[in-house]
Amino acid sequence: MATFKICVRKQRKDLLYPIYIRITHNRKAGYIKTNKVADKSSIRQDELKNPTLLAYCTELIKDYNNKLNEVDIATWDINEVIRYLQNIDEDISFSKYARKYERDMAVYRGMKRNSRNYKWAYQSLEKFAGSNDIKFFQLTTKFIQDWMKTLEKTSRAKEMYPICIRMMYNAAMEEYNDYDKNIIRIKLQPFRKIAIPKADVPEKRAVSLDLLKIFFTGTLPETKLKASLPELSRDVAEMVFCLAGMNTADIFELRKSNLKNGVLCYQRQIFSFKRRCYFNSLCRCCGRWLILPRRFRQTFLHNRCR
Repeated sequence: MATFKICVRKQRKDLLYPIYIRITHNRKAGYIKTNKVADKSSIRQDELKNPTLLAYCTELIKDYNNKLNEVDIATWDINEVIRYLQNIDEDISFSKYARKYERDMAVYRGMKRNSRNYKWAYQSLEKFAGSNDIKFFQLTTKFIQDWMKTLEKTSRAKEMYPICIRMMYNAAMEEYNDYDKNIIRIKLQPFRKIAIPKADVPEKRAVSLDLLKIFFTGTLPETKLKASLPELSRDVAEMVFCLAGMNTADIFELRKSNLKNGVLCYQRQIFSFKRRCYFNSLCRCCGRWLILPRRFRQTFLHNRCR
């Protein structure tokens, strides 16, 4: 059990004495500084005698006692007790935590692209709140629901943004709350009663074989340039299409060394993992080999077939 005592410590240069609350727990002592000071006339034999200051400190001790009675401090050391009493009433900033969470994703977890979604999510929330310093206690169920109503007309953000905010909120609860010690600094759980809507599913539009033939065999416009940009554009478009949507940034970085035993191996520029595309499909028209992934091998005609 912790015990408390009002005390004054070393006199300052302005001749005033700062007032502290001394806490003793498991035979170890620590101090919490108050925002009060006393002059020499308020002190006798190193003891505070001013009735107004004594009344203030007595109420402070009563408040500390009530807070410690809500948790089990038997196994805590004195530093944990002091840290709990100093931080339990602090208003934690969700905005600051969200910025740190997004920065850690981009820098330390190698998820720079995904971190943008989290950044856009908390920026949307801050825009709705009219503040760039939202506190956790402000994020009530009604507040979140009102914000989500502003996203109803969007196709993806109405699902993605609330999910990002929920992820950051839950991570903060894990960091700031210690359920074993009954330390609950983030008390609200607004997402328990919130149903996040699904994003709109785009209509699947399969390209017909006739349209593909036109795409691969269409006549290019004439150009006066020595190097035909239309032909280059078509070649790049065909390669992107036949490689199942390969990123143009990846195509730009390709070298002959990327082709190994009929397999195109390359490092993606956006994501840091290797990908392979197989050159093992025959054109149904001319019998030539096509640059196609396996799932498309029976679908397309060679672009040079006439």
